[in-house]
Amino acid sequence: MSYLSDPVLTVLLCALAYLAGSMLFALPVCRAWHLPDPRAQGSGNPGATNVYRTGGWPPAALTLFLDAAKGWLPVWFAHQADLTILSQAIVALCAVTVTLPDLVGIARSLQSHAPASRGGWPCALTVQSL
Repeated sequence: MSYLSDPVLTVLLCALAYLAGSMLFALPVCRAWHLPDPRAQGSGNPGATNVYRTGGWPPAALTLFLDAAKGWLPVWFAHQADLTILSQAIVALCAVTVTLPDLVGIARSLQSHAPASRGGWPCALTVQSL
């Protein structure tokens, strides 16, 4: 039995998806490996490719995994919530919401981000697999 109504849970899921999409995992991974800021290398995009250029494949693989997880997890949680007949529409809404930081984000003060590094492609794969 759900303690939250469908509209409240939908808004909560979308807000969490937006926040997940706003996270940059390249920065903490580079800090953990004592690497330079990936935004100062190569294309300036804080993604797995620039992490690879500065630190090799282990930190780049972790960055890629975390970026994929941040796109996949919100969609998976929305699917698990199984909200009424609008369930598939809500899952799709969360998939779109997790990619919104690429368009208008709270991370605007950071340098530009490429959608491929921000979790958009795992969302598309997740929605198709559902």
